[in-house]
Amino acid sequence: MDSRQPPKRKKADLPLLLCALLAALGILLLAGGALFGSKKSEETPAAAFDEAAYLEGLRRQAEALCNSVAGVSGAEVMLTCETGFEYRYTAAGKPEVTVYPRPNGVAVVCVGGDLPQNQKKIIDLLSAAFGLSSARISVAGKA
Repeated sequence: MDSRQPPKRKKADLPLLLCALLAALGILLLAGGALFGSKKSEETPAAAFDEAAYLEGLRRQAEALCNSVAGVSGAEVMLTCETGFEYRYTAAGKPEVTVYPRPNGVAVVCVGGDLPQNQKKIIDLLSAAFGLSSARISVAGKA
């Protein structure tokens, strides 16, 4: 027999070799996922900023409406929302639709808010603007 010939492989070595290759492939996929997954964490703060800007815009619009009522000034508004933002994706994983939250309650504190005629005007305005029942809007006077 020639000593330069490689030893013959046994059939029992094949499953062991296959398991080792699959384990190495799994480790490579995990390492690659960790490298590419960091991009998603960078996208999250941008999305959160857009959400905060949307809610702040709603609040400012409500304040502007309240301050436009005759006899009312210095309005401060707080909005509550029933749900947060919802994101719907296509089968390919791309964002398809963003569902914005609707306010489900509004609290207003303003100068002149203790007068019943101003309260009615503010409640009517905010009810029409946000599609809320008057029971979900509260107006109080500011000291």
